[in-house]
Amino acid sequence: MYLVSGGASLPMGRVLVPGCGTGYDVVAMACPGRHVVGLDISEEAIKKAKQMSSSSPNGDYFTFLTADFFTWHPTDLFDLIFDYTFFCAVEPHLRSAWAQQIQKFLKPDGELITLMFPVS
Repeated sequence: MYLVSGGASLPMGRVLVPGCGTGYDVVAMACPGRHVVGLDISEEAIKKAKQMSSSSPNGDYFTFLTADFFTWHPTDLFDLIFDYTFFCAVEPHLRSAWAQQIQKFLKPDGELITLMFPVS
């Protein structure tokens, strides 16, 4: 089980990991009842993610997509968006567009987890 601080578990349902890189978090969170979509603009990162996860026993519960977060249109909304430093990597002038996309992608009762490092 994938846990957050305090021992609370992540919600089930559809999960988006924007800027997933090589997909470690995608694979770790995927399980029956939680389908995880790893999204990255880098074809090379997605290629590595697919290679690294090809023998994963939970492979039926995740998908990797090469797409631009700012222009991508998912077919369904998400119960959880797990942003592990993706926001930090976004140019400051694009942060309001990030927020708009998050709002568009997340179900009204969905959860957003954003982990970031302070930027001076």
